[in-house]
Amino acid sequence: MIFWIINSAIIHFFFVILNPNNIPNNVYNSLWARYPNIMNAIFEIEEYWDTNTVATYLRISPASVREQARNNTLPGEKVNGHWRFVSQEIMAIGNRQRQS
Repeated sequence: MIFWIINSAIIHFFFVILNPNNIPNNVYNSLWARYPNIMNAIFEIEEYWDTNTVATYLRISPASVREQARNNTLPGEKVNGHWRFVSQEIMAIGNRQRQS
């Protein structure tokens, strides 16, 4: 447990206090390889799609995407009046649809 705390503190130092662009690639890649959960938590990496991108991916109209989002059929959030969807969630839905 203490080892994990020390390592997360080191990672936090590198990526929050220092500029990540100054970290050598081998250190950066090593940290991602060793501590993927910590690195994902630090960066909170999620790609968001807009209504048109989701519509294209799911092969439905943008109006259908908005309607399904309003009905909570599609997981999404309205940000500044525009729907945003987590790409991984939409891809999972698309994969389920294609398999059935």
